[in-house]
Amino acid sequence: MKSIIKVFPVNCGDAIRIIQKSGNGKTVGNILIDSGYINTYKVLKDGIRDILESKSMIDLWILTHLDADHINGAIQFLTDHENIELVPKIKELWFNFFESFSIKNKDGYVSFGKGIKLKKQLKKLCIPFNNEIIAGHKKIKINNAQITILSPDRKTYKELIKQWEDEEIKYDMIHNSTYAATGKDYDKMKIKALAELKDFKISTKSKDLANRSSIAFIYEVGREKVLFLGDALPHIIIEALKSLGYSKKKRLKIKYLKLAHHGSRANFNKGLMDYIDCDEFIISANGNNVHGIPDKEVLSKIILHANRDFKKTIKFHFNHADERFLKMFEVDDKEREKYNFISLFPKKGKVLKLKF
Repeated sequence: MKSIIKVFPVNCGDAIRIIQKSGNGKTVGNILIDSGYINTYKVLKDGIRDILESKSMIDLWILTHLDADHINGAIQFLTDHENIELVPKIKELWFNFFESFSIKNKDGYVSFGKGIKLKKQLKKLCIPFNNEIIAGHKKIKINNAQITILSPDRKTYKELIKQWEDEEIKYDMIHNSTYAATGKDYDKMKIKALAELKDFKISTKSKDLANRSSIAFIYEVGREKVLFLGDALPHIIIEALKSLGYSKKKRLKIKYLKLAHHGSRANFNKGLMDYIDCDEFIISANGNNVHGIPDKEVLSKIILHANRDFKKTIKFHFNHADERFLKMFEVDDKEREKYNFISLFPKKGKVLKLKF
């Protein structure tokens, strides 16, 4: 049994496909995670059509939270009349939504009024949905794999229900980004200097419900695990890992970690790595996004984390081979061998594909 992860190039957004394989290599299922922006919809649409026209199905579509770079593509797909014959092949959709919401990004406002309309659309298309995805110890079986939900916790979920109608999410801004706030080019700073910076202070009562309520989970097949963080906040993930019995001495060993919020410092702290044993990291972002993420600070703190085994090579898997990423560590060329890390990119015109 194995799986393949495909990370679609949807600019500074998330759209991921997990292809589930049997022991003889036959595809037995598909899981989609998020869906990118409206202006990257063609990438998503082609990816989904490739799944459904190959006589396969989408066993589960997880929309981690309501930010535009995660849900706009899905809503576009579900309301695109060209897809009517395909959408019944979606077995189930997860999304914690309630009454009303509006979407804003560079494409402008796209208002769908009350979430009940989306619910009716899902029912019309015969797509079962679940809008109560909360952290817990129960493992959910999807074909030959298991999923353990780490975020959101029940307290945040209840708060999301309470505040949903009053929240207007500013989708075209990633809050507290180093680049947006200071305009400094931190890529020119060395790894050691960035690793020594204080972590961004994240309030446990953050008003950013969109990220605080993001679905995050462990995907497990055989003995391998992958941690998909969506845009979740580190303190929620740490508490969930503790509740599962993990600690600084007994860390969660995973094959890949999909960094939260495209590698933003506002969704990372060094304490998270105290509970995770991982050498390979997925970065879903393009290099020329206005927010300047991923933050090189985050990657530097991973490279020089106190628990780091320097005999093992750290691998950063980027889904866009942009000039910024290609040059990000130029200033660190002399230390690169000592720090033992590499940056990996998909071939031109190809989708990032990872096997495990």
